[in-house]
Amino acid sequence: MSKLDELLADKTASLDELLDAYEQQESRPRRWARLVDAAESAIEELKAVQAEYRKWRDNLPENIGGTTTVGLNWSGRVAFLEGSALVEKLDTVCEIDLEAASDAISEAAEADLPLGFGRDDGARA
Repeated sequence: MSKLDELLADKTASLDELLDAYEQQESRPRRWARLVDAAESAIEELKAVQAEYRKWRDNLPENIGGTTTVGLNWSGRVAFLEGSALVEKLDTVCEIDLEAASDAISEAAEADLPLGFGRDDGARA
């Protein structure tokens, strides 16, 4: 929720506070560009982590199917995972189509955004 939205919901804000919040609010095109940049960074980071999972999966011994793997889970506790379940989970992560997400973000980056009046005209932040 933006500062302006919060002030409007408050219903006790002064006109000066509302005008100040409106002027400081980011325009739609700049917000779009900022979010596209953040999404591009996030997808690139996800691709890097996915590559780490792929490397882990690719370096597993071939006979892991019937073994038990011991490791730490996210909370730092010891976790036991059947070898075949580990392979399934690694396969699931590796099969996620991050390239399709990247393509959608590229499409968003190239979008010819409509400009409104005032804040969207590119003259202000």
